[in-house]
Amino acid sequence: MEEGREARRRTKRAEQLVETARSSIGLTEGLTAAKIEIKALLEQYEMFARQLEEILFEVEQLLEQIPGTKEMLTFRAWQWLPWRGSLQK
Repeated sequence: MEEGREARRRTKRAEQLVETARSSIGLTEGLTAAKIEIKALLEQYEMFARQLEEILFEVEQLLEQIPGTKEMLTFRAWQWLPWRGSLQK
């Protein structure tokens, strides 16, 4: 009889814990924090992408000042360069 009461008490306690977990601030606040972090990471990615574009533009401008750059970029080993196409025009 005592074991049955103890089992019911444990079951009730487990149900209370599950219910408390459902309405826990950690679930709602954690989700909000995750959304904020994702937004910040996306903004950081966009900033890095803009910076990379600006750097590649600057490199392209500098390479245009070097005699023979267009000819050098025809070599197969240089074809991975992202600005190669615009310099060969």
